[in-house]
Amino acid sequence: MLPKANHRQMIQFVQDEFVDVQSQYEDLLYDYTILKEKVEDKEGQLVLCASLEREFLKPYIDLFKEMGISISSIDILTNSVIKLTESIDKLKNQSYILTAINGQDVNHYLFINGQYEITNRTRVFSDRGTVAFITELSNSLTKLLQFTKGTYKDQQLSQVYFAGLEKYEEDLLMSTISANLDIKTSQFEPKNYTCDSNNGFPIHQYLMVGNLWTCIRETMISCIEEQR
Repeated sequence: MLPKANHRQMIQFVQDEFVDVQSQYEDLLYDYTILKEKVEDKEGQLVLCASLEREFLKPYIDLFKEMGISISSIDILTNSVIKLTESIDKLKNQSYILTAINGQDVNHYLFINGQYEITNRTRVFSDRGTVAFITELSNSLTKLLQFTKGTYKDQQLSQVYFAGLEKYEEDLLMSTISANLDIKTSQFEPKNYTCDSNNGFPIHQYLMVGNLWTCIRETMISCIEEQR
């Protein structure tokens, strides 16, 4: 929670949030986005803070420059996911979990009434496509569902969306989790968020890596990992 302030003051507040790790890095850049301007029973606003070394960006900037692509913004993964989900009408008032799988790494994004709440990160050690993998993933979702029921007592999650699954593992994984956890599951597949709506680009498989989404009014590139 941070107090309301102008941009310069907000950047200073963000720097203060990273004071414990500043000495470990050089030439840090800071940024933020306001998630909630008002939080019930609390003072201030809920802010997502980010920090990284300037040098970390250089290879990405050079790469796109060599390709002749102009970068309008660079964002962290979580904020890119938030922006994407906010642009999808059917998700705006929905309470759901978006589970993004990248190799053995799993990010569960929790949204309540279309509003981003938390990210739960875990690593699954079993091989992809196996029953053991599904069991581990199911266990991590169970913990998040229990947390949600305890924290958001008046809310009912409607669905778990999956991104990053391969074709061979989709049906068994989603049907098993749906049956075990008694919740609807489906592939996260936003329409019309590719360069060509007819090109069959599987955006759901690339949510966890550097994503390029071209919308009507903005181009958003997420190609850096969060440090916090």
